[in-house]
Amino acid sequence: GDYPWLVEIPMGMVDANETPEMAARREATEEAACAIEELQSIGKFYSSPGGTSEFINLFVGRTTAPADGSIFGLQHENEDIRVHVMDAAKAIGLIYAGRIRDSQTLVALQWFAMHHTELRSRWLVSDVGTPII
Repeated sequence: GDYPWLVEIPMGMVDANETPEMAARREATEEAACAIEELQSIGKFYSSPGGTSEFINLFVGRTTAPADGSIFGLQHENEDIRVHVMDAAKAIGLIYAGRIRDSQTLVALQWFAMHHTELRSRWLVSDVGTPII
């Protein structure tokens, strides 16, 4: 009875000989064709201390998004990922509409709700295109 598709941020495992920052850039490219121009740490935390050893490194990145509705992902990983491009108000509104059902995206969007104005101000100063934030 649960809708099978999630709205979530790009995420994945850190490969051997890779830093969390490198993994964030790689996953953004693989899953959404986003080349990260600037990367900033949001935080680091355990997803469920005592229940799992999974440790999350969460980032925000400045990028130019692909066309809304584009499909990406790696075929050998059976990924079928549709990109959703939206403005800040709509993205933050997903929290209140109950559309976010994974903890990493929820934390990222809550952080974004508190910091998107500052990001926009800082990123527009040195902008060569239009940042998608």
